[in-house]
Amino acid sequence: MQVGDAEILNIPVRHDAADPCGFLIRTPGGSVTVLTDLGSPSLGALEAIGESRLVVLEANHDETMVRRGPYPARLQRRILSDSGHLSNADCGELLARSLGGSSCPPTVWLAHLSQTNNRPHLAMQTVQRRLARSGLRLDLHPLPRREINDTWRPDTAKAGIAQLSFDFPSTEEDPWGLGAVGL
Repeated sequence: MQVGDAEILNIPVRHDAADPCGFLIRTPGGSVTVLTDLGSPSLGALEAIGESRLVVLEANHDETMVRRGPYPARLQRRILSDSGHLSNADCGELLARSLGGSSCPPTVWLAHLSQTNNRPHLAMQTVQRRLARSGLRLDLHPLPRREINDTWRPDTAKAGIAQLSFDFPSTEEDPWGLGAVGL
């Protein structure tokens, strides 16, 4: 889909939902990848992350917390499956595979952190440890679950920002414009 100067592509992902997908948003200022609710990586996810300046990627859970947590075995199996949710360790692995040899690594926002089975510091630590084994140092930030912060823009990117929006100009087809479309 084309919206103003932005091209929005869907990225098929594995999740136990009907036709789940992530998004690659290409703009003149750079690309952004948004991937949550994926149980395992896909080729499309690898490629999208590799071309992006900002990556919003699921780091849903710590596997030990899931196994020792309050969820019944059936729900634990679902979360840990290839069509469940991406663990902190798998998030780090996906980033390492996607960005190995990258000359311009992106800012990464860790998203969809489980309130029950994860902690922001644990997600950061696990992902950073995996990236370090590949010689990668990324600008990583766990997103808060409910708070909204400033807007990330490619030309004024700052650390720790937790809201993404695109400003689209009005067009003849859309005289009111879309304003800021937030993700």
